Amino acid sequence: MDISKRISKINLHVNSYSFVLNFRYGNFDVMDLLEFADKEGLSGIDINIHYGGGSNLKSKSKQELEAIRLRAKELGLAIDLDVSSTFREDIDEVMTVAKSLGAKRVRLYIRYHGRVSELIRRAIRDLRMAAKLAEANG
Repeated sequence: MDISKRISKINLHVNSYSFVLNFRYGNFDVMDLLEFADKEGLSGIDINIHYGGGSNLKSKSKQELEAIRLRAKELGLAIDLDVSSTFREDIDEVMTVAKSLGAKRVRLYIRYHGRVSELIRRAIRDLRMAAKLAEANG
């Protein structure tokens, strides 16, 4: 298959980091990100559950999350989530939000400092725990 055919099959998403200042200081939320993705012909959004100050995804009610899920479905957009952590409480939060939104993909970022051997040991431990939680949450 030539490269142009392969490229046309790539699902492109907008990442919330591109709008971090809009989320933090403006009147911008996940619904705006969905509308942007739709307007630009993208396949979905990638959003950190902590973006949005007081209106971030982890602080949304079940009804608000359901409205987001339904709007994404209406627009034919996927929602991928991320959390900049591998701490158990953050993984639990992102899994809860993912389940509410019907998100199929969750990204975790390892944020440790120190010796490489220790980072690798901790990363393996955390990712194993995250895999078990993801499996338990469907």
